[in-house]
Amino acid sequence: LTVRFTMNEPLTKESILSDNFRETREDLFAIRREITQKVANHFDVEVRGDVNVSPEAYSLYIRALEYDRLETKEDNQLAIATLSQAIEKDANFLDAYVKLASNQLLNHERGYDLDEKWLNEVEQNINKVLAKDESRADCFWLLGRLYIQRGDHKKGVENLEKAIELNSNQMRPYVTLGEEYATNLGDPAKALTYFQQAYDLEPTNFNISVNIGIANAMIKNYDEAEKAFRKATNQNRTHELPWINLGYLYELLGKGDSAEIAFMNAAERNPKNPETAKHLAFMLINRGRVAQAESALTSTLKFESSNDELSYILGIAQEKRGKIKEAKETWKGGQLLVEAKIKDNPNVPELYFYLGLISARLGEKEKAVTNAMTAVRMDSTDDNVMGVSRVYAILKNKKEMLNWFSRARAMNTEYDETFVATDIDFLDYRNDKDLIVAAKK
Repeated sequence: LTVRFTMNEPLTKESILSDNFRETREDLFAIRREITQKVANHFDVEVRGDVNVSPEAYSLYIRALEYDRLETKEDNQLAIATLSQAIEKDANFLDAYVKLASNQLLNHERGYDLDEKWLNEVEQNINKVLAKDESRADCFWLLGRLYIQRGDHKKGVENLEKAIELNSNQMRPYVTLGEEYATNLGDPAKALTYFQQAYDLEPTNFNISVNIGIANAMIKNYDEAEKAFRKATNQNRTHELPWINLGYLYELLGKGDSAEIAFMNAAERNPKNPETAKHLAFMLINRGRVAQAESALTSTLKFESSNDELSYILGIAQEKRGKIKEAKETWKGGQLLVEAKIKDNPNVPELYFYLGLISARLGEKEKAVTNAMTAVRMDSTDDNVMGVSRVYAILKNKKEMLNWFSRARAMNTEYDETFVATDIDFLDYRNDKDLIVAAKK
């Protein structure tokens, strides 16, 4: 360290110590700022560079970012717990509040825990930060997602646009706006423009490439969709998401061999992912490799034991293998599981939908129809309308199956011949002329 000398100031022990301390402190802050920026770049977070937080709180924050990056249910809970500890160490650590809110919101978005308390805590933590700093774009990005999760899409879009207004160089609000227009607002072309803006900011981000692929697929630009998904597989060679979506695309296009290879690649990269297990199992059952489907489902259920959807499909695989008793036991276990979830969260349409399917498999006609209709009353979108058709298909009520299929088809033209040929619940009607005609209308 250099020591300042001046002609007018005598050199004393006190002046040396004072200058050394000042410059050492400045150097330490510079190092801390450099580390903070590296952390921000590595974990892709917006860090405001507050170097005054306690070392204990900052250490916990770094540990939580690693949990946050992994995004599994268990790691999500670890991130929440660790960030809460960081805030206990330093109640003024705003970045920790933001990341805590992000993980609490993810907990609800991913369906890890659908209790309304998580959304309330998200709002509380965001407001604590905004009370001290109204310029944080990341807070408005989280608020946008929060309102969307609560079903207020107008406020959701307004807050996402506010986030972009405050910081146009953060790609996340563009991505979320794109997802909102693609998923909820029915405008995949507009969604694609937001995804492209995000891509301009971060052209190496594989998630953005995946979203560009999805938007292109939705507007039936399948060649561009495939290119985007392929690009994503090269941008991140270890993540399963690009391969899952590539599998969806090939499945949609009727390219069964390519779809199976894609889902196999996804399963190799993450055997815990229930979406991969579900689609791979569907593919294998449809191709007559039922034992392999059962094995894939059983492997994933070791990590996702409370996944009612996987239990439902496992029962189908067991039934196809002639294990009727085991299939019924699997479905009864799934039925109890879903009923317990409904007791905890009675406002989730998807739970009633799956309870309807499982009850239909068990031959409980009245219970099956009642729960399927409950799902539609709660949410009358095309998925649940088609769900009623699926229930009637299992119950072998062709008239009602066709009636509800036609309603869903009128809402979403993707319920076509390919859908009939691949959806497991229509297995007994795949060659039915009336259903094929309905799928072509």
